[in-house]
Amino acid sequence: MTQRSKTNSLGILLFFLLTLLLLPWAYCAPQKLTTPPEHQALKSIIPLEQLIRQTRKQYGDIVIQSTRLTGPDKERTYLIDFTDINHLWQRATYNAHTGKLLGKNSLQLPMPIEDSLVFLHKKHPDSRLIRTWLDSQEGHLMRIAELSDAKKKRWKVIQDAYTGLIVSEQSYSLTPKGQVISLAQILTDAKNKHKGMVVLRTRSTLKDKTKVKEITYLDASRTRRKMVVNSATGEVMSDTIISALAI
Repeated sequence: MTQRSKTNSLGILLFFLLTLLLLPWAYCAPQKLTTPPEHQALKSIIPLEQLIRQTRKQYGDIVIQSTRLTGPDKERTYLIDFTDINHLWQRATYNAHTGKLLGKNSLQLPMPIEDSLVFLHKKHPDSRLIRTWLDSQEGHLMRIAELSDAKKKRWKVIQDAYTGLIVSEQSYSLTPKGQVISLAQILTDAKNKHKGMVVLRTRSTLKDKTKVKEITYLDASRTRRKMVVNSATGEVMSDTIISALAI
């Protein structure tokens, strides 16, 4: 073998040795990390402190009373309650993702029903209002609205009573006549709404010729309550405090 051939063979051998040494490093190179989709919404939320400073700057000498993050994951909003220089309660509503001010409303009285309906019809333009009422949920005054759409599906929409903001909504199909929703499903829905509830007893009965389920339970503060649920639709017809001696 000539000297030149030996040199070429040695070069090829060194090339393969270097390839074997560097190959593991190629696999160990840092990979670009991506944020899981479920965390992207949280990452995009504007810091609350920034919105509080913005509120003080816009409305002057105010006292912040409370703040709350609410709404669906992709449409989160901040509600900032404050008292102004005249000691009147106000609520500023911000888009939690952009920081845009959506409105300022007085907390002296709930928003008139006709104004609340504007928000409903924007979200459900082809729906028909069945009924609406005010209710306190977790210490906050809400407007509950029941709607029916063109596909005969019913919607239960919960709005902030002072701003008309849609906090949550759920749809359900009407149960065929004569059929009822299972007790297990009714209890699951009730427990999702009332965290920490302890069911004491249930019974089926008639109320105004309507099949209902009566659920006697203890809430999170261990207050005894009775919930009446329409067996066909799952609608909560009433939810009231009862005497500890009531059966």
